[in-house]
Amino acid sequence: MAWPSITIHRQLDSFATVQADGAPFDSSRLEFRETFRPMTFRPLEVFVDDERIFAGRLVGVVPDAEAKSATVSVSGYAHPGMLADNMEPEDSLPLEFKGLGLRAIATTLAEPFEIVVRVDDDAGAKFAKVKLEVDQKPYDFLADLARQRNGVLTSDSDGALVFLRSIGVGDPVGRLRLGEHPVLRVTPAFGPQSYHSHITGYAKHKRGRRGGRYTVRNPHLTDVLRPMAFKLSDTDPADVPTAAVAKLGRMFGNAATYTVELATWRDPKGRLWKPNTTVLLTAPDAMVYRETELLVRSVTLFEDATAKRATLQLVLPGAFTGEIPEVLPWAE
Repeated sequence: MAWPSITIHRQLDSFATVQADGAPFDSSRLEFRETFRPMTFRPLEVFVDDERIFAGRLVGVVPDAEAKSATVSVSGYAHPGMLADNMEPEDSLPLEFKGLGLRAIATTLAEPFEIVVRVDDDAGAKFAKVKLEVDQKPYDFLADLARQRNGVLTSDSDGALVFLRSIGVGDPVGRLRLGEHPVLRVTPAFGPQSYHSHITGYAKHKRGRRGGRYTVRNPHLTDVLRPMAFKLSDTDPADVPTAAVAKLGRMFGNAATYTVELATWRDPKGRLWKPNTTVLLTAPDAMVYRETELLVRSVTLFEDATAKRATLQLVLPGAFTGEIPEVLPWAE
């Protein structure tokens, strides 16, 4: 079946999605009716050449009918999206976990939805006690636990739920310069109101145990006072410094984002662009004054009758691991 346009989005800290628009739809054909029956959540896979890059569920089905023609558009998400749409089955509640690590907790929550979990043994310390509320969506719950262990949740090409720590610098997959092929455009976005001079994490007082706090400072903002604090409900006092540093790293990730539009789906080595890689970017007119190694947070692949392009969303390295950048791209 020919799709006039398709968009595939993969993100380091979320599950993949896909959108395909405008295919001819013939309601007289039984196979069309069966394939595009709304709200059936059928399995959905996407291949680029012979490489599978998406496995999940068909979610949206939208027909567009006129007097003499009709088309259909579809959308879907990777299997972990089921954990973001739904709550746990009633017969599995209540769900309280004591002394378990992220892998064991994620496996328990994903099992009713038949979602494969890939979490390595190095996913951080076990949690003393955490509880999934009856009205809480499992993906949000697990993503918060992953952040407390300096990682993220995402999906892989098989549609599994995966815990990752973002890659470090030193092995970029490409060098990009505004004004040179394949770079078409670089658009920066800054978040100054979420940029702080100090971040303090507080662990709650628990019965028989003292709480804890830890403050980490932003070395790039020393002449203005902009403090921020947050509470940690599921973290022991000894782990508060790690959580505070991770929060500062995520602050840098939100402080500056660079959207880079490219004229190709593939990097210089011929591989599809993908998240959790790094690139070297130089774009003085976008305030990247020096060549800077940036983390690929997300990749959007788009194709229609007129264009085939990739859009990379880049953030500062350490955005998900708490590493503070030594130099900012806009610094002289």
